[in-house]
Amino acid sequence: MTFRGGLEHIIEQQVAAIRDQVRAALEELAKQRVEGESSDGLARAIVLGTGDVVEVRVNPDRFRQEHIAEVERAVAQAVNAAQMKARKLRQERLGEMAGGMMGFLGEDLLGAL
Repeated sequence: MTFRGGLEHIIEQQVAAIRDQVRAALEELAKQRVEGESSDGLARAIVLGTGDVVEVRVNPDRFRQEHIAEVERAVAQAVNAAQMKARKLRQERLGEMAGGMMGFLGEDLLGAL
């Protein structure tokens, strides 16, 4: 094995290890839940660490007082807040892991970021 061939093999092993770590982190993120709330407290949204919306709650006491357009804006704001938290969670968890190797991870994993 030449030096160059040996170095390529080592790099391939490191990339494979990082890919495995990223996959494990994505599985963990798929189990974590984060919550966002509208600024007026009318709506709350719960999303997974992957950003998928799990639940949207509307405060029934506040709902009776609000118009439907305001409720819709509050729900959108709550979902956006929760998804932003999920995005930050993913970036923190995966960014430190991948470091400068992002291009080697592959489209299947990069799409999950």
